[in-house]
Amino acid sequence: MTKGSTVSKSRVMELAQQEMTTVGTLVAADDYELTMDPNADNVFDELCTACKQGDLEKVESLVSSFGASVNQVDDWQASPLYWSCLCGHYEIVKFLLENGAQCDPNTFQGERCAYGALNSDIRTLLFSYKITKATDTNQPYLAFLTDLLYDHPFDDVCFSIRMAPPTNSSTADTPPAQYHSFAAHRCMLVARSPYFKQHLLERWKGQTNIKLNKSLVDPTAFGAVLRYIYTGQLGDADDQVLENIVFVCRHLDMPELSVRCQQFLETPKNERKRQLGYDAKEMARIRLDMEQFLQHLLFTAAHVERQGEADWMVRQRFLEYVHTDDSSQPLPLASMMDPTTTFADVAVYLTQENILFPCHKSFLCRSDYFKYMLQGTFAEASAQTSSIHYENTTTIQLPVVQTDVPSDVFQFVLEFLYTDRCTIPIDAAYDVLLVADLLLMDRLKALAAIALTSHDQPILPIFDLMQTALDLNVDRLEQWCTQYFAKHFDDYIHQDAFQNLIRQSAQTIAGRQETDSIPFVDELRYYLGKLYSVEYDDLGGVGNMFGDTKEGWTELEREYNAKLDILDAVLENLGLEA
Repeated sequence: MTKGSTVSKSRVMELAQQEMTTVGTLVAADDYELTMDPNADNVFDELCTACKQGDLEKVESLVSSFGASVNQVDDWQASPLYWSCLCGHYEIVKFLLENGAQCDPNTFQGERCAYGALNSDIRTLLFSYKITKATDTNQPYLAFLTDLLYDHPFDDVCFSIRMAPPTNSSTADTPPAQYHSFAAHRCMLVARSPYFKQHLLERWKGQTNIKLNKSLVDPTAFGAVLRYIYTGQLGDADDQVLENIVFVCRHLDMPELSVRCQQFLETPKNERKRQLGYDAKEMARIRLDMEQFLQHLLFTAAHVERQGEADWMVRQRFLEYVHTDDSSQPLPLASMMDPTTTFADVAVYLTQENILFPCHKSFLCRSDYFKYMLQGTFAEASAQTSSIHYENTTTIQLPVVQTDVPSDVFQFVLEFLYTDRCTIPIDAAYDVLLVADLLLMDRLKALAAIALTSHDQPILPIFDLMQTALDLNVDRLEQWCTQYFAKHFDDYIHQDAFQNLIRQSAQTIAGRQETDSIPFVDELRYYLGKLYSVEYDDLGGVGNMFGDTKEGWTELEREYNAKLDILDAVLENLGLEA
């Protein structure tokens, strides 16, 4: 879209007719998708709703953690970018553009967004994006997976491929064999590749250094295959590498990657980088693979009894333990799951319930709490291995670290650590918020705050929620509570707990002068103004309506001013002025 383009209704309709059959296929929605709100039909509808409401934090979470497509369209052929433009949410428009939303010139979506933009600032922003700035929409998770691949923290297997000897070397003076080495994580290989899973459990069982035949596996192609397994991306591979990958895939039993490489080979080079739909699908596939792997991992969690300094005896599988609380039906998969097949390298012991979760250090360290514990100077970083004895004489050797997180909450923690997303039910959201703060997981904390504020009524007493928001510095929850107080002003204004909130807010201003503002009071006035549809320009210095316009006040404006008079009286009784 260029500054010289003319946006008109007729132009928009013309482009709509041209693209009617194709606009809905820019990025296909996946059949398997997890929603943030358990009551939502799909994550794309959640994204559209958040764009209409101007909920930037939820938009960021849906796009970054839930893989919501920024270029899909709804039943009205409207994209999330269009709804954001139409409703005037500048920051959301900017975020969507930075994350791959398409506003190309001479397209239906591009012209429609400009035609429907609420103000000139948004229109100028659209014009500044002359071409689609297609960036990855799953950056936090992709960044983690990329670091896992290239920095390989806590790697537990290494693949070696012998390098070809120099062509000018003589037989009598052959140098020692040199090898290409590729560090990897067995948990990722098992989760993402049936071929590697079978061989790591059978042919390569117990091996930490595996040598591959150079005549069957080209080192550059093998590196590209590992990149695909970890990140779902091929990178800027040239045609020769792509052809070698196709050959390697025949031996590694990876037909999907082979097909993708063949499609790339058939695609003109200048168009390969624009196939973003594949990247979105691959990231969704990675998440699905990791969700399935996590389910297997949870089957290895167990209710345990300690029988010595370094011995733990399994009494009952965790999923069996949870299941029998609700139903008498057994879970046969739990008893059949072999704990050695997940290649866990650490176990987390939940002290409150005597439950032990085998895990992987590389994923646990996405939490700064576990990162400092396992990589810092704490004793857990060098903990000795313990023997965990399962039924059928199966025993695994793992170091054990402890925490007092409840098991029902720890499942959400693991889901987020392994997949970068989770749907948090409202009845668990408060506990997840507290645990996320304890484990220093800001993005999980944000997801919990979104769940807590997605309903009209508080899940807990409103004063408890407000105090938690203040203590944990959760701005979204604090704003939601303040808005709730504004909606139920008469119910709370004279309560001691409410007045204590005012005092507490006043004390947060260092060196506060007598007439300085009080943050909580300022926010309360703001939400009262929104509730009673009062324009900011009509307000005086302390938020009340201008007195000289009193005769022209509407009924809502009279009610608004009456509320503020009550608030001012409460402030006066407290000896405060704001």
